[in-house]
Amino acid sequence: MNFGTTIENRIGGDTDVIAGNMTPDHSFFEENKSERYSTQLSYSNDISEDKSFHFKNSVSYFKRNLTSPDYEFDGKQWATFTEATYNIYNMNSDWVFGGNIITENFTENPTTDLDRSYEQFAFGGFAQNNWRLSNSLTLESGLRTDYNDHYGAFVLPRASLFIKYNDKVSSRIGGGLGYKIPTIFTEDAELRSYQNVIPINLTDFEAETSIGFNADVNYKTKIFNDNVSLSFNQLVFYTQLKNTLLLQENGANYEFVNASSSLNSYGAETNLKLKYKDFILFTNYAYNNVEINNNQKALTPKHSFGGVLMYEVHDKWRIGYEAYYKSSQLRNNLTKTPDYWTMGFMVMRTFGKISLYANFENFTDTKQQNYQDMIEAPHNDPSFTDIWAPTDGFIFNAGILVKL
Repeated sequence: MNFGTTIENRIGGDTDVIAGNMTPDHSFFEENKSERYSTQLSYSNDISEDKSFHFKNSVSYFKRNLTSPDYEFDGKQWATFTEATYNIYNMNSDWVFGGNIITENFTENPTTDLDRSYEQFAFGGFAQNNWRLSNSLTLESGLRTDYNDHYGAFVLPRASLFIKYNDKVSSRIGGGLGYKIPTIFTEDAELRSYQNVIPINLTDFEAETSIGFNADVNYKTKIFNDNVSLSFNQLVFYTQLKNTLLLQENGANYEFVNASSSLNSYGAETNLKLKYKDFILFTNYAYNNVEINNNQKALTPKHSFGGVLMYEVHDKWRIGYEAYYKSSQLRNNLTKTPDYWTMGFMVMRTFGKISLYANFENFTDTKQQNYQDMIEAPHNDPSFTDIWAPTDGFIFNAGILVKL
């Protein structure tokens, strides 16, 4: 059994306020006090060589008080998760049968005329199977059924087929269904500190559901007279979300609604690794087209590219250079951002049990403030822009590692 706790008291906003010099023109602040307590309990019993039983439970309590001028959000949340599984193993097939219960209870101490308190209860059962059809073919399948007291039943099949063609080439093809229960705790609502965010109408709302498919191929070999090791992975994917949760402006308030059209996400990801003696090169390219209402989803770049070049001599040197690219993306107001690069460099030298290191993160000092102001006037009631690029800029750190 484990027990954990986190207690935070943070304040941000106008630096004059933080320094204790509040004036009518410099009065904005945001104070965030939170407490989190959690327990984790697990039990396992090997009934026999081919059967086992597992049980796990977690309970968490989270209390948060968010204060800014003329506004306060205050609430506490209890959440529990309980799961039990019965496992059966044999030479060609493994089975897992189980059930789980999930509860959530949020109580708001109303500081306005809005009370967003809610309770959620869900239980479900599932079965999973790994079937080794042959030495080169494995089928993973599963079926779970969940029931939520507000949104009804969800039947969720999934399947994944692993194929090993030879020692160099393998692939995996899979897909399944999913769902998500809506709550007010979304990124869009957090950006507004939940101020004027209307509670979700449980009698006239749908849970978000999804259907997804992915397939990949892996290839590994040696080239240039076996001097260079090559590993390659190509992934394609497609996901469709229905009843996506959207936060829309409704007069002076913000209201959650289900999207009238599906959110479709499809794309590909390519990963390449090359190793030559003490040099390793990792590269990654991702194409991610996410559309809703015939527009690319805000703050989602279509193209991302990255690479890391490492030079490593065991117990002596470790030197690395990295570069990452993000293409233009849409802000929430449908204007386009510029594309940008970030780069980093690190070096470590080891002398026996002592290592010295220096890290130059984002040494090109790429940050959103280089392209636009992130805070819009007035000082006493500011608004904040979307975050689509790094905000920290260049970061340097160095240190000494001692191995005892």
